[in-house]
Amino acid sequence: MNANIVSGLPGNTFRPQDIERAQSFEYDPDFINENSDRTIGLDPASSSFGIVVTDFRDGKPCVLLAEEHKRSGPEMVPYVLELMQKYKPIAKVYVDGSQVLFIKMLKDAYGEEVDYQAAKKRCEQQKMSYEKNYTIIDVAMNAKNNINMLYRLQTIMQCGFLMIHPRFSLLINALHSCSDERGTVNKNFVGNDAFDSLRLCMQNYDL
Repeated sequence: MNANIVSGLPGNTFRPQDIERAQSFEYDPDFINENSDRTIGLDPASSSFGIVVTDFRDGKPCVLLAEEHKRSGPEMVPYVLELMQKYKPIAKVYVDGSQVLFIKMLKDAYGEEVDYQAAKKRCEQQKMSYEKNYTIIDVAMNAKNNINMLYRLQTIMQCGFLMIHPRFSLLINALHSCSDERGTVNKNFVGNDAFDSLRLCMQNYDL
C-alpha cells in the first residue's frame, strides 16, 4: 500500500484489494476503438490541471490517460482540443464547474455555445436535456456532488468495474493516498486533480 504523501499514513477511502484488482485487467491503453466513444474529465485547478480519459471495454470503464500539468486552464485549451481529436468520438467532457473562463474558452474553441448558462435555461424551458445536446458539461463541485461522486467511484471500485493500467502510477498512488471523512475528501495528496478528473469521468457510466 502506498503512503499518504502528506500525513505519511495510508488513505481510508479505497480498499487496497480493489485498487490492485483494477490494475489486474489486461488491456491496451494506446488502442483507440473507432466504434466506441470516450469520456474526458478535466479539473483545471489552480495547483495543477488534471486530465483523465476513459473508454468502455468488456463492460467496464478503463483509463486511457491520467495526467497533471503545471499550467493554467486557458493555456491548456489547445492541448485539450488535441486530446478530443485524438480520442474521438468523444461522448462527454466533464469540467469542474467553478472554472467558468476555461469552460467558455473550450466551448468557443470546440464550436459550442459559449453562454452555456443561457443554453441551460433554454433547454429547461423547452424541456430538453442539456447534457444530451452538448458535449462539454460543467459539473458543480459542491459538497453534495463531491460526496455523490466519491460514493459512485467507491462503488465502482468495490464491484470491480474499473480498469486502470499500471502505467498510470499518479492515479494509482492518489487512490491509495485518498482519505475522506463522511464523504469529504482530504485533498492534501499528490494526484488529487487527476483523482477528481477520474470522478468526473465516472458520471458518464450507468453501471
